[in-house]
Amino acid sequence: MNTNILITGPSGMGKTTLAKWVAEHYHIPFINHSIMDFIPVEENIKTHKEWIQLSKTKPDLALQCQLNLLMGRANSFYDHLAKGFVTDRGHIDSLVYTSTQCSPSTNPEYNILNWMFKMSSRIHDLFTHVIFIPWIDGWELEDNNVRIIDPNYQKTISQKYETVLDLFSKHKVLTLETSDFSKRQQIVEDFINKD
Repeated sequence: MNTNILITGPSGMGKTTLAKWVAEHYHIPFINHSIMDFIPVEENIKTHKEWIQLSKTKPDLALQCQLNLLMGRANSFYDHLAKGFVTDRGHIDSLVYTSTQCSPSTNPEYNILNWMFKMSSRIHDLFTHVIFIPWIDGWELEDNNVRIIDPNYQKTISQKYETVLDLFSKHKVLTLETSDFSKRQQIVEDFINKD
């Protein structure tokens, strides 16, 4: 059986670092798609804060970008299914951020969110392992000039991740609540190897 691993959680929690280690350790490709890859260049969006502002001023464009991102992720995952892969961004991220940016009270957005959830359910079945890194109190967010470094914002987003993950099967989800990288490596290795 191939190993297809999703590492998910709020921005700045070490997902990319861990995903790159997993890719190297298990000799599988690392797939990374960000919303920034799907925003039209002419919008000149460089940070998460600018993206959130754009989603308020141009909600239709923001929804289209999120849909394109979800489809781009799905296509990449299907392309790498035979070899196995690890990603630090996936369908869970798309659902969390779309539901954060969209109000499901308006009918068209609600239909889009429903469609995204159905698509995400199919994508979720591709993964053999899901690793969730929640907000860890005291974690120092690295300011990479892109992410939002407000701990309260990231804690709120982390709670949204938990809510979305609860909608999917729990049998293959590991919640990784340590900030120590060597402990993360050991816990993840044990989780993946137990199958």
